[in-house]
Amino acid sequence: MKKKLLKGSLEFQFFADFYNYLSDHYEPENTEEYYDSLLHKADELLAKYSKCDFILLAKGLLLVVAVYMSDVKGKGQTKGHWSITFKGEKES
Repeated sequence: MKKKLLKGSLEFQFFADFYNYLSDHYEPENTEEYYDSLLHKADELLAKYSKCDFILLAKGLLLVVAVYMSDVKGKGQTKGHWSITFKGEKES
């Protein structure tokens, strides 16, 4: 069902915060400080919106950003490896 995200609503505020988070971290750096900030700011957003009914969506979006910055934009230069697959897809 369609829902309009009204200006000033918690959902609207989250997406504004998420946009700022994404803007602040969009160019990954292969430094400990960058990834510490990426994760710390994500934790702050999750704490801020922890009581909202869309917290699982928020967690998913922040996880995807972390994976994207690490594996796609950072070209896998970080330690470890993230992997997200969707139903019906094979892991690459």
